[in-house]
Amino acid sequence: MNSTNPASVLGFGTWQQIVDKFLYCANSSNQTGGSKKITEANLPPHKHTGTTSDSGDHQHTIDRSFLNQ
Repeated sequence: MNSTNPASVLGFGTWQQIVDKFLYCANSSNQTGGSKKITEANLPPHKHTGTTSDSGDHQHTIDRSFLNQ
């Protein structure tokens, strides 16, 4: 989180700090909540890319344990 005013970054908008309040959201039928669990099946197709200044092949492992909570 940072307190940068969106107008400084985007060129429009204002920032108002929310203190001792919460954001309330509902769908068009005024329902809140939900039961969606984050799983691979819920994710849209996407990819992650990156660059490195080191030469040669390397790999990374991904901890997927959060998917089973």
